Amino acid sequence: MTVTSKQWIDQVAKAAKNQDWDVLTTLEVEVNQSFADKRDWPGVEQFYTEALKGSVKSDVIKKVTVKDIAPFQTGVEHTLKLASQRAAEDSNIKAIYFEYFFDGGDSCTGNAFLCTAYNEEHDEWAAAFDGANGLIEGPSVFEYLNYDPDIDFDPRSNAVASAYVNGFLLAAWGRAVDKQREVKLPMGFAQHDHPVIKVRSNK
Repeated sequence: MTVTSKQWIDQVAKAAKNQDWDVLTTLEVEVNQSFADKRDWPGVEQFYTEALKGSVKSDVIKKVTVKDIAPFQTGVEHTLKLASQRAAEDSNIKAIYFEYFFDGGDSCTGNAFLCTAYNEEHDEWAAAFDGANGLIEGPSVFEYLNYDPDIDFDPRSNAVASAYVNGFLLAAWGRAVDKQREVKLPMGFAQHDHPVIKVRSNK
């Protein structure tokens, strides 16, 4: 781990004040990839829980705290099972990528993509899938992100809340990947339009 949760809070506060969103993204990727490399899913949850409690007001904490990740965990495990079964039958599938999209609406889901390419050096492979045939719809993320990211919080609180929930969703996908036995393909995870976290790679 390159930073503590306290150091991360300080850097996020500075980046949010300056509206330097690239710095926020880089910080989040650095933290998440570090935990993913170690398969430390409780660690990533603890890191962001400490960051949330140490940096935002009580009303924000109450609104975004994940109280029960079990339904989402079950959902991603089922989604990954379906994706793995497809991949086991199709040698053109080179990787599986999980992505969630959130805009404040109640229809937002996390989906698995059956990717026909993979490259350790860049993220373009995550967009290489066969349209609707390469997508498996997964569980809703709305109950874990039941706020409007554009208007409910100030920029710093929004950045912390987003990273916190992202960390919990990453941990759920990571646990699902660790339990999966059907195929040994690379696995990725990301929020839409964010860099991919390599949950399992070819290395």
